[in-house]
Parts: sequence; C-alpha cells; structure tokens
Amino acid sequence: MKTKLFLSFFFLVLIACKSHPNAEDYFNQAMTKWDEKDFKAAMNDLDTSINLKPDYALAFLDRGILKQVLKDSLGAVKDCEKAIAIDPKMADAYIRLGRFKELANDNRGALKEYTRLINAVPDAAIGYFYRSVSEDNLGDYKEAIKDMDKAIELSPKKAAFYTDRGFLKLKIYSFNGACADFRRGAELGDKIAAQQVAERCK
Repeated sequence: MKTKLFLSFFFLVLIACKSHPNAEDYFNQAMTKWDEKDFKAAMNDLDTSINLKPDYALAFLDRGILKQVLKDSLGAVKDCEKAIAIDPKMADAYIRLGRFKELANDNRGALKEYTRLINAVPDAAIGYFYRSVSEDNLGDYKEAIKDMDKAIELSPKKAAFYTDRGFLKLKIYSFNGACADFRRGAELGDKIAAQQVAERCK
C-alpha cells in the first residue's frame, strides 16, 4: 500500500514538473519564436527564462543580441556585460560587444572589446582573429598580421585565418607571403584562397 502511494505521489510530481516549464524550456521556446521572427514573444520568453534563472549567462547574451536586433543598443550592451559578469570566459559575449561597436563605426572601441576577450581567454584564437580585423579596419596592418599569426598558432587548421592573413600581406606588398598563405588556405579547403592562388600565384 505504501509503495503504491509513493509511486502515485512520484508520478504526480513528474506531471507537476512537466506542466511547469523551467528556464531552459523558455529559452528553447524563445529560440523557436526568434526563428519564426516573432521577436516580441521571443523577448518575453527570454525575460521569463532569466527571471527563473538569474545566473543564466546564455539567456542574457541572446537577449542582448535580440535587443540589438530591435535597436535597443544600450539594453544590448547591458545584457552582454551581465553575461560576462556571470561567465567571464564567455567569448561570444565579448565578440558581440565588439560587433556592436563595429556597427556604430567605432573600430577602436571594438578593438578594446576583443582585447578584453584575449585577456579573459588567452588561448581563444577567435579573439586574436577579431582584433586583427579591427586593426585592419584601422589601417594598422602590421599589428593585424601579428594577431593573425597568433590566431594561426592557436588554431593551425583554420583555413580562413590563412586566407585573411594573405589579404593582409597584400596590403603591405608581401606578395610571396600572401601567396604562401593563400596556398595553405586552399590546401585546407578555403575556396576564396584557391581562387586567389589561381589569379595571383602563378
């Protein structure tokens, strides 16, 4: 009798839990609404997810991205900073802050965000890659190449890194160096690099 009562109670608890979505459920629902371009509903679900789990860094990050889509730039920055406060090694949050600055044509501000990422996660090749892009935008090609060198050191199989470094080398008239990078990028499967080899590297 006691066993039956326990099992009945157990199944009631399961049913109750199932009828009350958790933070992850609301987050996943928000992603579905976002894909459907129902941004208001997605925002409401992300708000609920965060209310249920105030330390949900990924929910703060995605809500920040959605706020940027909805032209709430200040809110976007605030949510990304909150994500970093919860998880200081969340690379995507720093990258988003950098991208927000780039959208505002603030390349120096973007560079600072990518430097923050590098300081927080020194072995993240993507941080050096994005900082290289900012340096390129600022016309500092030699520093951009140095950062791309580091990105390649950390992620030597990333074809696009060689291709991008090849374009940087063209800007400082290092044609042989550019072709060497394009060839390596092509070997790793990058179509743009292969095109450059065909056009430039006879």
